[in-house]
Amino acid sequence: MRLLELLASRKSLVRSYFYSVNLMLLFKVGAILAKTNDVCIINEHKIRWNLAPVLEFNPRCVEGAKLLVFEAESELEVPQEFWLATSPKRLKLQADVVEVVKLSDGSFKATLANELFNFRISGGQLLELKMGSDEAEVLRLLEEWGGEAELKDVVAVASKRCGMTRDAVREVVWRLKEKGYLDLIGRLVKKKNMREG
Repeated sequence: MRLLELLASRKSLVRSYFYSVNLMLLFKVGAILAKTNDVCIINEHKIRWNLAPVLEFNPRCVEGAKLLVFEAESELEVPQEFWLATSPKRLKLQADVVEVVKLSDGSFKATLANELFNFRISGGQLLELKMGSDEAEVLRLLEEWGGEAELKDVVAVASKRCGMTRDAVREVVWRLKEKGYLDLIGRLVKKKNMREG
C-alpha cells in the first residue's frame, strides 16, 4: 500500500483520534522498517495487546533503531530522532503530517502531501479502498472543468461522455464526495442534497 511505503520512507506524524488506525499504521510501518533496521516502539505500555493485531516484527530498542512513538500526548514524549509518531493531538514536530479522518461508511481517509488514501481495517488487516473506473472518469471530468460545477451539469455531461445513466453518475458523485475526493481537489458540486439534481 502506497501510504505505508511513504510512511516508511520519511519522518512522519500521523494525526488521528482512532486507536485502531494508529496501532495498525505503527505495526505495518514497523514491519516494513524491520526488514532493514531494528525498530523500537515508544509508549508500548499504551498498546492493549489482547486487542492488537499480530505484530510482524520483534521490537528492539537498541542504538540506531528506528523509533516509532505510539499515541504521543505531547512533544516531550517524542524523541528528536523519531521516525513515525501517532497522536490524537496537534503536535508541533519537524515531520510530514498525515491527517486521518473517518468516513461515513466506517472506512478512513488519510491525506499526506496532497495525496489521498482511502482504507479500511478489517480482520487485523489494512485494506486499501481503490477508486473505481467510473469514479476516476467523473473525477477526471471535474478536474478538466476546474472551479465549481452544478450537479445537474456534471450529471448531463458525465452521463453522455461516460455512457452512464444519470442516476449512476449521481451515485458516483456521491461516493466521491463521501470518500473525500471532491474536498481534496477543491471542487464543489453545488447542491444541498447531493442525491437530488
